[in-house]
Amino acid sequence: MKKLLCVILASMMLATCFAIAPSAATIQQLGYKNIAVGCSYTSTAAFTDRTWPNDYQLVDGKELTDGVYGGDAYGTTWVAYDYRMNTKPEIVVDLGAVRNDLARLNIEFRVGMNDGVSLPKSVEYFASENGTDFVSLGVGECEANGTNYKTELITEETFTARYVKAVINATATFNFASEFEICIETMVDVEIPDPDTSGFIFVGTSDLVRDGNYIRGINPGTDYSKLDKCFVKGLSDIVVYDSKGNVKTEGILVTGDVIVKKVLGVEGENDRATVIIDGDINQNGEVDAVDYALVKRACLGTFAIEGDRLAAATITGKATVQAVDYALVKRHVLGTYNLFTKYDDKAPLSEDTMTFQKSNNSLYKLSFTYKGKAASLTFDKKTWGTWNIGTFTYDGKSIAGGGTDWEYVYRANKTGSGGFAWSGGNHGNEVLVSLDIYDSETGEKIDLATGSSVETKGIKIVEKTKMLCIYDTDGDGYGYKNASSDTYTDEDVYCETTRTYYLSGNKISLDVDYNYVADIYFQKSYTCMFPIYKTYGRNFTFHLNNGTTFSGKTTDGTVYPEYSNNYFKGYEAQKVTSYGDSQPTWKFDVEFSTPLDSTDNFSNADKVMLWDMNRVSDKLYVSKYGDLEYTLVEAGTNFGTSSSWTFYVEN
Repeated sequence: MKKLLCVILASMMLATCFAIAPSAATIQQLGYKNIAVGCSYTSTAAFTDRTWPNDYQLVDGKELTDGVYGGDAYGTTWVAYDYRMNTKPEIVVDLGAVRNDLARLNIEFRVGMNDGVSLPKSVEYFASENGTDFVSLGVGECEANGTNYKTELITEETFTARYVKAVINATATFNFASEFEICIETMVDVEIPDPDTSGFIFVGTSDLVRDGNYIRGINPGTDYSKLDKCFVKGLSDIVVYDSKGNVKTEGILVTGDVIVKKVLGVEGENDRATVIIDGDINQNGEVDAVDYALVKRACLGTFAIEGDRLAAATITGKATVQAVDYALVKRHVLGTYNLFTKYDDKAPLSEDTMTFQKSNNSLYKLSFTYKGKAASLTFDKKTWGTWNIGTFTYDGKSIAGGGTDWEYVYRANKTGSGGFAWSGGNHGNEVLVSLDIYDSETGEKIDLATGSSVETKGIKIVEKTKMLCIYDTDGDGYGYKNASSDTYTDEDVYCETTRTYYLSGNKISLDVDYNYVADIYFQKSYTCMFPIYKTYGRNFTFHLNNGTTFSGKTTDGTVYPEYSNNYFKGYEAQKVTSYGDSQPTWKFDVEFSTPLDSTDNFSNADKVMLWDMNRVSDKLYVSKYGDLEYTLVEAGTNFGTSSSWTFYVEN
């Protein structure tokens, strides 16, 4: 009975990573109140002997009842018990007076995958009125509770005690404990997140554009189902109506269709807008000869076009149909012009011809000349089968790359508790589905034999993968590195990605579309990175979104920087410039144009961060999600990130 009562409207407390409301309403529900906060306690001696760059060993005797739960992995919220000192450490809390309404007990613990911090086997709780004679109440088993773990015991009936003791059945080597909760059953406030009122949220790489009460950028002949990949939450909260008000679930989209975003869980609309397909005046979802005839007559003044049809006819955005509107629709119908290229991210092209070569089955190389000097970029295959950006060189010098991540890497977890699995980028836990290469200028597919090459002004590479969440078993911290050759199941797949690279001489562009096929939890992850050698990149400038800049430099390579704590972080910047002492006019600009999908609008503490990584290299990170708390991304969610890396020589 009481176990049912402890579950307090979990579904109402669910907040997705897209909720942006700053405050939440509260309601009263039956639950538990911790009355141990501020109480004194005695405890088996904590481990405090090691000199450590963190603070868990700084014990003040208040950590377990100060009301502050475990946050930072090594912070002062934790008390460390060493199995070698005591296999059954004890904690005794004095409530200050005898209480006869006690109902729930719990101690929070954490686990560390590689730092020797494990979970206790169990915790046995005892009650006493005098502090001498204790009676066992039962055993609390370790159970996941968000990022950390609980050892909860809910008694069948209320019990009486002034003193409550916990005996920890410890495991080697360390057990990290935080709050000791002693609870009564009472009415408590439960937060209910405000409904999402953000309106339509387009995926970062979507071509859709909000134009007042209209949505534009939908190409002629677009099937209804294609909308699923355009909105962050897919079609889960989207309803499409035709111009007569009927719900639409199939067929192509036409001018006059209405897209409505519902408020999940409650009645009402969040947002609505009308579909406008440029040139689709007769509202059949295509741009054809009939449309051409109608816009011509409107231009001549022999036919009146109004409402949504007028919005589709006025290509240039004027209040009335212009001669240029007629000309553009005519050219589109004749095939000499495309009305929709303005909504597309046009693939960049190099000014000069480049050479793209397949060196072997694991390496492609792009060679070109920039400002009179030879430059190159490699694209290499990892042992587990996916492909990544390799090394950029200029004038015979390796400037950036060298085998580490550029694209992304995620810290994934299936349940939202315990350790994470590295996923993607240079860390494995990702399998290749397909790799296709195209000439950006002609659109023709490129199939190269080993040793052969092609001359081009632009390369487009489309790589489709499946991202996996399989926990590291060999202790190297790289997750499931050989996923392409080892066995994995559909249950291990949480996301289907499409990476589209555009290589155009001195500029690399990357669009990534994420389609989540299973619920997954993330800790702090990186949606874009940039590894650069110090010789050519230790000076940096963050171009902050508030219009100012922050500049600095990392260590010069003569000393070894502190590995885990040498960061420049917390900057809201969508552009960062790097250059070195050796060739200060050789510069790299790293940019991203999708702040929502790339960083959750800079909602985590690190935001954009530069790591003074070692004596040789620095690395830039665009971070997303929280450092320790897990963020749920639900199945059916879509994201799209756009990033670029541009090398240039400043005059």
